[in-house]
Amino acid sequence: MRKKLIWFYLFLNALLFGCGGDKVGSGDEDQTDNIDEIVVTIEAIDSMWVSGPENVITSWNNQLLIPSSSGLLTINLDENGFIDRTHLYVESPFPLFEVQNNILAAHDTNKIIFYSYDGIELDELSRTDEQALRQVPFTSGNDCFYWVTTMSATPFSNTVWEACNVDSGLDSNIVVSSDTFITSIISLPDDRLITVGKGELNTLVSLYKKQGESYQLLSTVREPKTWSVLDLEYRDNYIYIDSGPSDNPDFLGEGGLVRFSLAGDIIANKTKLSGIITDNANYDHLAFSPHGIILGNDKKIVHFLIDSQGKVEKIVSADVANSVASIFVKGNYIITVLRAPPSSFSSNQTEPTGVYIYSLNSVM
Repeated sequence: MRKKLIWFYLFLNALLFGCGGDKVGSGDEDQTDNIDEIVVTIEAIDSMWVSGPENVITSWNNQLLIPSSSGLLTINLDENGFIDRTHLYVESPFPLFEVQNNILAAHDTNKIIFYSYDGIELDELSRTDEQALRQVPFTSGNDCFYWVTTMSATPFSNTVWEACNVDSGLDSNIVVSSDTFITSIISLPDDRLITVGKGELNTLVSLYKKQGESYQLLSTVREPKTWSVLDLEYRDNYIYIDSGPSDNPDFLGEGGLVRFSLAGDIIANKTKLSGIITDNANYDHLAFSPHGIILGNDKKIVHFLIDSQGKVEKIVSADVANSVASIFVKGNYIITVLRAPPSSFSSNQTEPTGVYIYSLNSVM
């Protein structure tokens, strides 16, 4: 009888948790059920027009870097959050940039172009050979850049490339090969890497760790195939994922802001922080503040204030003039790019668009 109980226990564990760190997504713990959302009114400090359908904001020292269809736009703010200086590098009209130290990487249609940058001069260093690049925001960390390509023979199988800054220049090679259609990646500061990919039956969130020249798979969580990742960010051994369903609108309530723990190199403890995402565009919805994380949810900014134990203490939200295409926190200011959501493309809506700057203190 004891042997039967042991075998039943092992079978039950395998059924619930899978093998080799593989785990099937299950019911979410909702951490914000008993927290009332505080709604405030905010006004933009300053704004300016920027061209292009997607403008993922990043920064270099005190400059904001915003890609546009006209070129790379740089913005400096004064001490009160007003736009002080701008410059447009018209020779670099690429949709996605990643910056690390004094190197900028631009995501062109079929290649990655690397530039040196000192805040004034933008000089090309090198470029990759032509590749079947996926239009996936890329990532950087530990003096390396990472991006996604499609395998030509099997387009639903993807590879992650790494280019590291070494003495001889930027050396690139494949570090992850996956039989999933990768939609998001993020590099973690301790030689770990997260990928999100669409499999035949599920959406897979996978954690890798660098071992020598490649990355080894440590843990995978399986979510429903309709679960679609819009953005992801990492802080303090938690991965935050802004998710929505693949159908629009979200009738089943599958979308929302969720968090996983990465302690012990295992993806675990899924927690839901916010409910339905109403705008499913693949934009840059998440930004960390010194006090928590900010979600750009359709025409709203939602600030989750989180204590040192990872518990949500307070939620403050404010309406903004249009859908949040990209959001970034710099000092005491929230920088957004506002765009009309996909649902408005056929309705001739004309809400304000472009760069809008708000005070972080207004959503505290």
